[in-house]
Amino acid sequence: MNPSGQLEVSQATGGTPLPLTSNGAALVIASTTAVMGEGEDFFGTGSGRAIFLLSSTGQVSALEFNPSTGQQQMGQVLTNWAASAGTAVVGAGEDYLRTGERDVFFGLGTGQLEMGEFNSSGQADYALTFSNWAVAPTTTVIGAGEDYLGSGERDVFFRFGTGQLVMGEFNSSGQADYALFFTNWAVAPTTTVIGAGEDYLGSGERDVFFRFSTGQLVMGEFNSSGQADYALSFTNWAVDTATTVVGAGQDLMRSGERDVFFRLGTGQLEMGEFNSSAQADYAMLFTNANGSAFTIDSGTRVVGVGLDASHGNLPDVTLQTGSGAVETVDIPQSSPAAPSSASTVSASGASNSSTSTVSQASSLIQAMASFPESSGTPIATPNGQNDPLVLSVFTNPLHHS
Repeated sequence: MNPSGQLEVSQATGGTPLPLTSNGAALVIASTTAVMGEGEDFFGTGSGRAIFLLSSTGQVSALEFNPSTGQQQMGQVLTNWAASAGTAVVGAGEDYLRTGERDVFFGLGTGQLEMGEFNSSGQADYALTFSNWAVAPTTTVIGAGEDYLGSGERDVFFRFGTGQLVMGEFNSSGQADYALFFTNWAVAPTTTVIGAGEDYLGSGERDVFFRFSTGQLVMGEFNSSGQADYALSFTNWAVDTATTVVGAGQDLMRSGERDVFFRLGTGQLEMGEFNSSAQADYAMLFTNANGSAFTIDSGTRVVGVGLDASHGNLPDVTLQTGSGAVETVDIPQSSPAAPSSASTVSASGASNSSTSTVSQASSLIQAMASFPESSGTPIATPNGQNDPLVLSVFTNPLHHS
């Protein structure tokens, strides 16, 4: 906030703060209103950022603004949620419970971590206190709702102030059953986790999919100790802030290449097919027989693909909902299509143009994108598992064996 009371936010590229406006006028707040957090895509629009405000009465509100112009695009008061002074928003926009609603993660002044789940009207439908997990003031939530270990529990991915990536696995009561410290992988403040737990390469290890602030898609493959054995940068595919990875490693078109399935912010299912250099050769936006978008909710995942012999060997996709129900859907086309030019790629932003390649802007993870599988060269470790910060942020430290 500048001296006149106009809200300002930091920019991803650094430099001068961006002043916010509403209907062309300066967006001014009371001197007693505090900024709780900024930079999240709480509303899932794919193009905006949100700033969270705390009034003197404890009321929380979210304002979305255009990150280029600073113009307010929407706003919402969280009507049945009160917060105390010193509470910070450490993450927002995730869907931890896979219900299709939006979450806000709060760090209390004591370090306690809490989550509120909000419907489209801004009303809290659910609240969860993480009973044996605390966060430092510099820790942020960069992803949530995944099942990295396939245990049936829910994960939260944290970024420590040092850049270290940490995952906590929580049961239905919000108690941490497991913690994993990724020892040779660091993330920039603007990087988010948009998918985890897949096995893209079929190696038996676990993957995490990251989105850089530029939109670049990057995958890290980790062993059971949380050490990265492989990193892959998808060179001609970009994703917006509302897109998530809902499946990976399949071969829907039987081409011998690898697929990644995406859920766009609209809910539409999309597939990208990538060659061994992680370049997209083919993309498919899924539609219904009538041409309308085939959509899935945020809790649904792609768990398999195949050919349906009873329907002329049409390719089909097996989906699992957040409740565990499984269904298989046929892809409405006359026959499995051969991979074609990547010029067919669609709304997620992939393109066969060389100009679409996104630069690897993160100084913390610039080494990972070119990490060769066969070289055995370790990724630089900016922060080890024995860093005192790791031990200080947990009220009940957990360590994997």
